[in-house]
Amino acid sequence: FYFDPVDEFAPRAFFSKSKAWEYEQEFRILLDRSGPFKLAKSAVKEIILGCRAYPELRSYANNHLANGEPRFFQMIENPMEYGLNKQPIQPDTWAMTSFF
Repeated sequence: FYFDPVDEFAPRAFFSKSKAWEYEQEFRILLDRSGPFKLAKSAVKEIILGCRAYPELRSYANNHLANGEPRFFQMIENPMEYGLNKQPIQPDTWAMTSFF
């Protein structure tokens, strides 16, 4: 349960990140609506799907690889190191994960 006013809690919850993850140089966008929205292609360098991304999202990425921009990646579990590796998404190639 949180007792902070919404205008203080929301920015803290959505825009704060541990210093341990600072190397990611991540940008977050928070919209006041749901659904698709347009963003200039030049604003996006790459799109990284999580290791447990839904198959529909992975299919969407696979269908939009033709133009090469933005670049699509997927995080893949590395059980030998208890970590994740970033792998480029290749057309019609599906990485194995523990989430099916």
